Amino acid sequence: MSQYFDINLLGDYLEMGLKFKVYVDGEYLRVDDPYSLKDSKIGVGYDFDGEPVKFRFMDIDHVMVGSNVLTKQDLIDLEKPEEPEQPEGEEEPTSEEEPAPEAEEEPAPEGEEEPEQPEEEPAPEGEEEPKEK
Repeated sequence: MSQYFDINLLGDYLEMGLKFKVYVDGEYLRVDDPYSLKDSKIGVGYDFDGEPVKFRFMDIDHVMVGSNVLTKQDLIDLEKPEEPEQPEGEEEPTSEEEPAPEAEEEPAPEGEEEPEQPEEEPAPEGEEEPKEK
């Protein structure tokens, strides 16, 4: 798990055509050229005046892409596998629980008649009615 920004992540931004700034030692450095990221430990950014400044990837506090800021904590969170969220109050079913029994038809209580079944239509002429077994 990466605890800092590295050449691969920053290089991916450049490959996608994104310009970004790294925040190192209290100032933003503009990185917009793949040649600025040749070394795997040290990069080159440009300060407000356009002067080149070397920085260590481990010293980057955060990266700004447009108006979006990506912090070290965001980077760590991105690498964690996502766990499905469960609504509050619901627990995962355990393997010890038995599935709920399917609803069975209950016999009508005594004194009540069962609902009548609809009568079958007579078979058309020339056809025999099916025989009950």
